[in-house]
Amino acid sequence: MPTIASPPVAFKEAPGWEQTVVELDEKLRTNNVVVWSSNIGLGGEHRRWPLHVVPHLPPHGVVVFVSTALEVDDPDSYPARELPLRLQDGYFVADVYQGQPAPHVSTTLIYARAGGRYIFVQIYYGANTPSEEMFAEADAELERLTV
Repeated sequence: MPTIASPPVAFKEAPGWEQTVVELDEKLRTNNVVVWSSNIGLGGEHRRWPLHVVPHLPPHGVVVFVSTALEVDDPDSYPARELPLRLQDGYFVADVYQGQPAPHVSTTLIYARAGGRYIFVQIYYGANTPSEEMFAEADAELERLTV
């Protein structure tokens, strides 16, 4: 199976952050790219799709999930935005949300259309009330997103 040698979506490298581009099957790969980034590491052999990391986030942990697509079923849900994306482009949910991976994990959701792609971002925080430092780290990582 071919791999993505030079992904069109990635995060610029930053000290303390680890990223992985998920290798999707051929059918999905023609439309989608998925990339994860975290300030706590993504877990060695499970880096391809590190969902197991999110439920166990420590209180300072931040994980950024980005999925991009050339086409989507609901294009009106993705407003035109300028890059870099910012936390203020989305909305924050502290707790009790659909798909919440653990009671202490909060999230920010961002839908955007930019760089010729539809972009969905979900940022997970290891606390229901993230610190200003965690929000700043997440915003800085979004600034490093290249599409």
